[in-house]
Amino acid sequence: MTTTSKPEAIYQASGKLSGINACLPASILHLAAQFASTDAAKLLLNCVYVTKSSKGIEIQSTDGHRLFRFVIPSNFKPANDFYKVNSSEGLKIDARLLKKQVRLAKDVIINLDKSLDFIGGKGNSNELLERKFQSIDFKGTYPDIVSLIPDSFTNNPGKPIAFNPKYIGEFCKSVEKCSKGPIKMAFNTCSTPVVFTATCNVKRLENLELEYLLMPVLIR
Repeated sequence: MTTTSKPEAIYQASGKLSGINACLPASILHLAAQFASTDAAKLLLNCVYVTKSSKGIEIQSTDGHRLFRFVIPSNFKPANDFYKVNSSEGLKIDARLLKKQVRLAKDVIINLDKSLDFIGGKGNSNELLERKFQSIDFKGTYPDIVSLIPDSFTNNPGKPIAFNPKYIGEFCKSVEKCSKGPIKMAFNTCSTPVVFTATCNVKRLENLELEYLLMPVLIR
C-alpha cells in the first residue's frame, strides 16, 4: 500500500474510490460525537454535522442542552492542505460510528456512498483500519446552532453561575485528550449561554479552539 500523505490518493491508487465527500481529523470527530444526542426522538441531533462556511470547515454537535463546535479556518495551514469537505451540502455523520473505533484512527474519509473509512493509527500509518456504513438517513435541516453562540462577552454577571456537573465533567474529560492547556470560560449573565474554550494540540490543528456552549442552571 502506498505511503502517500493524502488518504484519498490511497484509494484512487488502489482503484477503490474515485472521489470523496470529506477528509477530517478522527480525534475531533470523536470529541464532537460525545455531545450529540442519543434521544431517538431527536434523530436529527444524533449526528455530527460538518459543513463549509465563510469561516472554513465547521464540525458541530448538540443534544439540545449543550453544543460543541470546532472550526478549521480556510487559511489555516497545513490542515487545509489535508482536510477538506467537497460536498456542497452539510454532511450528517452518525455519531455512534464515531464514539469507539475512531479513537484508534488518525483520519476519517467520508465517501460518496455514505461509508466511513477509518485511517491510520499509531505512528504515520495510512492503513485502512475499518470501513463502516451509516444506517440512518438524517432527513431535515440541521439547526443553526452557531447563532446561539454570543458575539461578545462581558465576563461580569454579578451573580453566581451554576452548571449541570455531568455536562461540565464530560467536557473536561473529553477535551483533555485533545488539549493540554487550560479551559477558559466566557459569559454575559447567569442565565445566558456560557462558552468554554480550550486550545487544540492535535497534529495539524495546533492552536485552534475547541468550543463548548452550555446553558447555566437557574439558581432558585
